[in-house]
Amino acid sequence: MLNTMKGRLILCCVVLQFTPDTMGALLNSPCTKTSDWSNYYILCSNNHTIYITKHVIEDGFIRLKFPSLGCSASDAVYCGVELPTNNINLKNYHILDSAVDTCNGRNECNLTKIYFLEAEAALKKFCNASLRPELQKTTFRQSIDYECVQDSQIMDMCLTENERKNFNQPVYLKDSGGDCTCNITGSVTRVEILQTMSVNLLIQSNDINIFGKKTNLRIVDSIY
Repeated sequence: MLNTMKGRLILCCVVLQFTPDTMGALLNSPCTKTSDWSNYYILCSNNHTIYITKHVIEDGFIRLKFPSLGCSASDAVYCGVELPTNNINLKNYHILDSAVDTCNGRNECNLTKIYFLEAEAALKKFCNASLRPELQKTTFRQSIDYECVQDSQIMDMCLTENERKNFNQPVYLKDSGGDCTCNITGSVTRVEILQTMSVNLLIQSNDINIFGKKTNLRIVDSIY
């Protein structure tokens, strides 16, 4: 299957068997007012890699019962978003790009207060806050979700050509860039794509296509 954006051919053939797995740690920040954010330091343990999975920004009109669980775009009244998003217009504001560039693929990173201020400003611009009195003085809230992925579970799609093994665990596929094809055969509990490009994924079982999906400008895409 061909990715017309990058001319990238990626074929991953996986025989799926659902077995218990040991996942990387999925963590989140509390839902915090933008004005209260300071530098947000993220650290994964040794042999683990950071991947930002979600960034929520919302207008904070609804009182939160459990702020420690993070923000929810569904709590927004006038303006809110859960990133990454398939909204083409919102993608043009590149809100999440700097967080991905700063953190993804590293063991530790630091998101500054400036990042959260700029993220709110971009969303308010998208929502035309300057023309909407209800949003001009609104207190926005934000939260970040990220995953610490075990390095041993990450496979580079551009370095793996043909590999056959019994995984019985999650497999995380990353794209190091360039035109590449990979063919992976084995039993896995789930597959996640860790990337910011557009790729095609095909899963086969006994030469029968059981899943085909194109992910476009997503950071993490899970298949269960």
